[in-house]
Amino acid sequence: MKRLHFIIPLIAAILVISCGKDDPYCKLPEDPEEPELSYLVTPLASSDGLKQYKIEYDTPGYDGKTVRASMLLAVPKKPNCIVSDAHYTVFSDKEVPSNTTPTLVSSSYSLLKAVWISADYIGYGTSKDHTHPYSRTYLNAKAQLNAMKVGLCYMRDSLGIDYGRIPLYLCGHSQGGAVALATQRYLEEDKDMLNAVNFRGSYISSGPYDMSRMMDMWVDDEVKIAYPCAIPLVIDSVMETFPDKFKGIDISDCLSKDFIDSGAVEAVRSKELEGGEINSVIFRHFNEIRGTREEHLTASEAFSPRVLAKDTVYEKIRDCLEKDNLCKGWTPSHHIELYHSHDDEIVPWEMTVELIDYFESIGFDDFKLNGMMGDHTLSGTMFYLA
Repeated sequence: MKRLHFIIPLIAAILVISCGKDDPYCKLPEDPEEPELSYLVTPLASSDGLKQYKIEYDTPGYDGKTVRASMLLAVPKKPNCIVSDAHYTVFSDKEVPSNTTPTLVSSSYSLLKAVWISADYIGYGTSKDHTHPYSRTYLNAKAQLNAMKVGLCYMRDSLGIDYGRIPLYLCGHSQGGAVALATQRYLEEDKDMLNAVNFRGSYISSGPYDMSRMMDMWVDDEVKIAYPCAIPLVIDSVMETFPDKFKGIDISDCLSKDFIDSGAVEAVRSKELEGGEINSVIFRHFNEIRGTREEHLTASEAFSPRVLAKDTVYEKIRDCLEKDNLCKGWTPSHHIELYHSHDDEIVPWEMTVELIDYFESIGFDDFKLNGMMGDHTLSGTMFYLA
């Protein structure tokens, strides 16, 4: 979804904050030594009555090592609630929360007097030298959860805000919807953190909750792929985060020659163009080949013969995507509001249907489905205004 945004100038002051070892809530997950959690805070120019900060912090990476990541914290006067917002898919580094503030989201949260906590996904912001692990929903959720820990600790220790008395909500649209849902799982499993906050539930929109099924849809030649720029993002993600599984396999074993020749792979890796710009590059290339003026691809245009034949390459990709399937393996314990449009051309309605089917199969009924109108972009805009 394209954002309206403006650049926030940096203020020179930089603060280094440490959170005490005696506070279990401030400890990083998956860290057996539980070191002192330190983070770097850079105040940003205020907007819409919000005090805004870019914070650098540590979070687990896909190679087992700690990654220095970044996030945005925006705090209004006398906040009524705290919103942990997992952002939707971005392709250019300029789009991430800590580099720009989207006016729509900023204005909505300012009107609500909501604290806004949003992590830059790994691969963007401070960690832009890393490949973005798009398909690793739980890894991105871990970064969001750690951003929440850091943001709330800073609010308490430096701003004097008792976050435990303020309602906390998770939200996200598109990729952010899936990441927010995975963040809820991590939060519910982290009893120290769950007891420290006033968590009320999640509001999630149009998420790819089961990327293995998305892959199945993409390789169906009857499906029109309206957002092909996401394909190299997914392929790079699985190949980078599961290197042993993809030894001897090249990007050309996954994508068609025409797709690679379009320049899409290089454009995604450059992190300079937005998704719509990359799609324009792809569609222009294929329309020249086809002599058409269409804005979609078919599976045979996007994928290699090996993937289309569903040989071992396809099976490896699908197996890796299955590891982050949110439609299995856990039982939520807090309320979930679901939003989706039947007319979504990027993340199909079937994603939410599958999630609901899973909830019903495990006896979880504390959820509500809210139908939306319009395509993926319009429904996402309406979600943030709802």
